[in-house]
Order: sequence, then C-alpha cells, then structure tokens
Amino acid sequence: MNKKAFTLVELAIVVVILWVGLIWVFLTLKNSYRFLQNIKEKTLAINFAREGVEWVFTIRNTNWQKWSGKKDKCWLKINPLVDEWSKWCENDAWFGSGKTYILWITWTQQYFYLKEQNPAISNWITIASTDWHYLLCKDPTTNLINACDLSSQPSKYFDTTYYFRQVRWWYLLDKNNNSLLDCSNGSDSSDPNCWDGRFLEKNFCVDVYYFDGVKRKISFCTVMTNFKN
Repeated sequence: MNKKAFTLVELAIVVVILWVGLIWVFLTLKNSYRFLQNIKEKTLAINFAREGVEWVFTIRNTNWQKWSGKKDKCWLKINPLVDEWSKWCENDAWFGSGKTYILWITWTQQYFYLKEQNPAISNWITIASTDWHYLLCKDPTTNLINACDLSSQPSKYFDTTYYFRQVRWWYLLDKNNNSLLDCSNGSDSSDPNCWDGRFLEKNFCVDVYYFDGVKRKISFCTVMTNFKN
C-alpha cells in the first residue's frame, strides 16, 4: 500500500514537472515570437524613414532638373512640377520653417512631392482617430508604400501595426556666416540670403511612429545642401 502511495506521489510530481516545463516552453516561444515581431516592426519603421529621406533628396534633384537655371531659388520647392502662381518657381511654397509634411507620389506622372500638414503629429492619442493623412498604406497593385487615400478609411494596413510618417523641418544653415535662415517662399522670402547663391544646408528629419498597442518612434535626421552632395 505504501509502495502504491509512493508511486502516486511520484506520478503527481512528474505531472507537475511536465506542466511547469510546458508552461516554460510556451512562455519562451511567446516571448521569442514577440521579440521577432518587434524586430520586424522596427525594421519596417527604419526602412520607411530611410525611404522618406531618399524621397526628399529626389524632390530636390527634380527641382534642379526642372529649374536648372534657377537652382538656388527653386531647390526647396515642395512640389517640383506644379507652378502655383506663374511659370517660374518664385513665390511657390518652400520646405519651410516650423512646418511638417507628408510625402506623396503621383501615380500618373510618377514623381514625389511634399504636402504640408498642420498641425503635425503631436498627440499620439489622436493619431489613430483623426490624423489618417500621416498613415502609410500599401498599394494592392504595385505594393508601393504611400500615404493613405483619405477618401475612404482603409480597414487594413500592415497586419496589426499602424505606421505614421512625417517630414519635419529642422533648420536651414547659411554656411558662409554659420547663421540660421527662415526661407519659406523662394525668392519672395524676406531674406535674400535664401536665394543669392551662397552655400546652404537644409537640415530635416523623417519621423516614423508605429503602434501595435505600444507607441514607438524612429527618427532619421540628415543634411541636404543646395550644392551637389
């Protein structure tokens, strides 16, 4: 009888050990999956930020090609192929001080431009419900990433994670005098230093916020000049 009782105790201990082992394995797998998921989400965010930086440089280069005779007056124009007021780029909107933008691509002409948005992403609580224009979506045909079409709120983005991207003004530096400039409207700006041929550095950031229940952020800040770099 004692031997049978001892055998039952041993069996109970084995069952407990097995359950503890299974729970440990389950938690390990769960944590490993979550870790890999976090890496995937962060990698996508980094790629979206890098892509945003490349697009801004592409906009500058398009301005240079479109307005080759007025590079200094047009290099920060936010929409290279649209003349807002005349046949020249003067008075058109520049990549300006204190402003934030979303990146857009026109599928008909295949070129990039910036679209000013105010206010910027500031309050995370309001992003998912109001600031859809910063949200990234995947085109079902081309699989290219672009800002979402606001005509109809999408039901699915990137599985369970939302990605928001903005291009943020940092500052514009006059390399000759090491002074900051506020240039927002091309040669119509109040400061002629913005367009008289001196060396300028445009400092900007691309911020990518991503959310799957927890707020995270990736920021890439870089320098773009009005001369070849």
